[in-house]
Amino acid sequence: MFTFEPAHIRGLEYSRPHRVYTNDLSKLRKIPGPGQKSGNKSVIRRSEVIYKANRFANSVDQTLNKMPLKLFLEALTKDLESDLTKTRAIYRWLTIQPIRTIKKTKSEVDKNTAEYLLRLVENRLTYAQLFSILCGMIDVPCVVISGFTKGSSYQVGEKLTKKHKAEWNAVLINEIWCLVDTFWGACEIVGKSTTELKYSYDDYYFLTDPEQFIYTHFPDVSQWQLLDKSFSMRKFRKQACLKQRFFELGMKFLADTLCCVETKDGDVSLVFGLNRHRSKQQIFQSYVKAFEPDKKAQHE
Repeated sequence: MFTFEPAHIRGLEYSRPHRVYTNDLSKLRKIPGPGQKSGNKSVIRRSEVIYKANRFANSVDQTLNKMPLKLFLEALTKDLESDLTKTRAIYRWLTIQPIRTIKKTKSEVDKNTAEYLLRLVENRLTYAQLFSILCGMIDVPCVVISGFTKGSSYQVGEKLTKKHKAEWNAVLINEIWCLVDTFWGACEIVGKSTTELKYSYDDYYFLTDPEQFIYTHFPDVSQWQLLDKSFSMRKFRKQACLKQRFFELGMKFLADTLCCVETKDGDVSLVFGLNRHRSKQQIFQSYVKAFEPDKKAQHE
């Protein structure tokens, strides 16, 4: 399922209640739309111990990647009974794969294998599309969402363009749509002057809270924000780019959350709320850059 009509797939039909394109509308009859909530997503995270799913995913070696997809998924999800743990195993496996190393391999590989799909990532498949394919094979509803992200190429306050376009997923767990970004869960930029990717597993982007996700991910279809009150593109563009660490530290904005704050006299005040149990042990530093409009350059 897609929130957009992909150019490489023909014959898809559109479901207005679900705001998705699919090749089988009948499968959506028992699936809730993005605006239909039946519980709190945070309950899902605590409802099961997912250590077993992590252990199975970590134990999958490169030889299993060469197995037929059906057998590969059976091995990956062995003894995992719930959609949550199975989905978690797929997320963990995908986010620890050295994609670029695998793509450089010259040997022939069967098209019906996980390794073949991994070789297609970035050129013909996105992380989100591969995640969706694998979830579909274990009968877990999964949507590929298209939108804008404030990622490594984003400069504070700039206009969002095609270079900021990206894809991520919503997956249905216990009748609740939850957000997943396997690409952000797998990668981080090494240094400021390079686009070299270091593969580093990050749990934060598995079932991320929609109230936090919206600060970096803006879907083209507003219903897939999964918020009670949706953001506009204007609000998304102007708001501060808050990322994982901000929320992990229990921080809050106590004033405006704009990404660009203007000052007439050179003074500006940014007010944050801190976690009272952690604040006494925390020290914060500011990172300041000066921008010269005439030179169209910034310096530290």
